[in-house]
Amino acid sequence: MTRLLSPWTCISTAAIDEIAMEHRKAVEQKIRDLRALKSELDHLIDQCRCGTVAECRIIESLSPATLAS
Repeated sequence: MTRLLSPWTCISTAAIDEIAMEHRKAVEQKIRDLRALKSELDHLIDQCRCGTVAECRIIESLSPATLAS
């Protein structure tokens, strides 16, 4: 185990904690982003009501014209 950690022996545990906290912040942001995306998808799905493709809000929201604006 010591051989695996040897490159890290010169780094303080405070620095390692800081790296871990930065990674945790990134994960927390991704979770927030995914929750927002899920909410938006839920909203779009709720609006769908299995109508025609011409009325499909999901298709409309994913169309290139919508994505470009």
